[in-house]
Amino acid sequence: MKSQYSIDADEHLHLFFEEDLYLEERPQFHDSIELIFMTSGKAIAHIENHQEEIVPGDIFFVDSYSTHFYEMIGDISAIVLVLSREHTERFYQLYNGLTFNPYLKDKEKNKEIISFVKAWMNKENRTTLYNYGCTDILFSMLVERYPLIKKQDSKADTAIKEYLMYIHQHYQEDITLNSMAHDLGYTMEYCSRVLKKALNVNFRTYVNTLRLRKAKELEADNPQKLTQLEILYKCGFNSPATYFRVKKALSDNKK
Repeated sequence: MKSQYSIDADEHLHLFFEEDLYLEERPQFHDSIELIFMTSGKAIAHIENHQEEIVPGDIFFVDSYSTHFYEMIGDISAIVLVLSREHTERFYQLYNGLTFNPYLKDKEKNKEIISFVKAWMNKENRTTLYNYGCTDILFSMLVERYPLIKKQDSKADTAIKEYLMYIHQHYQEDITLNSMAHDLGYTMEYCSRVLKKALNVNFRTYVNTLRLRKAKELEADNPQKLTQLEILYKCGFNSPATYFRVKKALSDNKK
């Protein structure tokens, strides 16, 4: 099965948090960190080339850009938590280049963690600041109980992370596949091949999808009272005609 980049999981301040009876069966990856807290039933958790059974009391940790999917064994229930980079940046700053073993299976160590996560999930009217604080506490609890290990990325994994971070940092500019390849020190052909394989779309489509998403976010949260034209330019579009052409093309592709 081909892995698919999940752009929805990387929306600004994205936090998906609920107890679910279903785990994603399609291979996917995203910049966000994903944690599964098993509460009932069994599943096979796949990450990169590894797989292992997870049962109640287990925690499954998926680091950024790690391809993962699940096989459910009968009925299951699990708390699913997906945290965008804004929530986890302090962890990355403090422990640069380190991560956790994906399979955290010491049920005694996990009791307090899962209890904390349930209380966090069930709190009404969680504010952004509250979620930030709880994320820091969660990662502190994990670090206290489990050793950190060095990340092991393949050349392609390292490249796709660089490409996506570059695009997210420069989408407001007039970037091209050629300019990105030049700035990062890769050939344009290699960049194109890795992006197409990882994202299943080409460079331009991905950049325009990101720009559309950012424009939508800015329209919904616009403290500077920018006009629509100002929003389009701020998000990297060079004209309203380009914006509407891209919007129509991407909408047609979804039909």
